[in-house]
Amino acid sequence: MNEKNIENLKARLMQLGFAASVEMELRCRICFSPAAFELVHVEVAGADVARFVVNLQKGERDLYDVVSYQAVLRKDVVVPAELFALDLRMGSINWKKLTGNNYVAIEKADISEAFSLLKELERMGCDADVLKFKYWVDTPLEMMMANLSALKNRFEISERFYLFDAAHVISFQEAHRFLHSKWMEKQVVANKKLLLKKEEGAKGGGTGGQLLKKNVRKPGKGLHK
Repeated sequence: MNEKNIENLKARLMQLGFAASVEMELRCRICFSPAAFELVHVEVAGADVARFVVNLQKGERDLYDVVSYQAVLRKDVVVPAELFALDLRMGSINWKKLTGNNYVAIEKADISEAFSLLKELERMGCDADVLKFKYWVDTPLEMMMANLSALKNRFEISERFYLFDAAHVISFQEAHRFLHSKWMEKQVVANKKLLLKKEEGAKGGGTGGQLLKKNVRKPGKGLHK
């Protein structure tokens, strides 16, 4: 392994927002000499979850470089009141552990409850999509969500940041602020569209909120006895 390359990568990643412990993951990944690999960093700020997927690629002289990262800001998933009870049950299961490979750490009771919940979700159909997204996103269970793209558009916003210049690196913290600003802008635009739609609907009625009066034909006019 090229020690200088690893030290440079570690410094670059720490500049983004990784902890110094990222060095061990770097060594493990580079040990197998892949053409490219990804590192994931997750930050939780209040109800927000920011996920950063960093792309590293092998270049000249088999040296690796940090090329770019995809930043995804996931806002709080609002669950309808009628799903609160099911939400509590879904939250009692560690879905990531259940879909992992460490089967020794899984409790039999959790498997039984998960099986029961899956049947309930299947019965509810698309009405339960918001719960699936809340607990299954970023797990192998994502493939079981038919409306995944629509749900991500509803609760997430993302951006790719390129790292061409080592002297001007956009950190994860800065990316989080940028995405939060974009999210607020998205909500403002959505609210304006909703308001415009309501106004157009009101004008389209053409009755000013009054009931239409039935036209009564006057007797004898235009009639032949």
